[in-house]
Amino acid sequence: MDTGLRLSIFRPRPGRASSTARIQSLTITLNGITAGDYLAWVRDPEPPALDYALQSVGTRAEPLGAEIRIDLAWACRPPTTPRAAAVAAGFPLTPEVVAVKQQRNEVNDGSAVCLACRR
Repeated sequence: MDTGLRLSIFRPRPGRASSTARIQSLTITLNGITAGDYLAWVRDPEPPALDYALQSVGTRAEPLGAEIRIDLAWACRPPTTPRAAAVAAGFPLTPEVVAVKQQRNEVNDGSAVCLACRR
């Protein structure tokens, strides 16, 4: 039985096919706060990049665990550092965030150009 927390935010952008998404997977490691508390009290439910270049956010975590796995779908190139991507996706870097690591970065279609961020 899966007791982990899962959260998904998806807002389809007009004129953007899902085949042009660039997927970025991050892991946030916490100390002094549980993953459940961070997701409930710290995470921004309306991240700054959501209606800009970020198409969707998905999370997986054990409520009492110290790690949050995040999958981000970008309409264009994702931010160059995992920490910048986390902040843009609504995961602030509080003192309890001890590490942000990128697991993978997939490009479904290398021709994706984001007019909003001019890349």
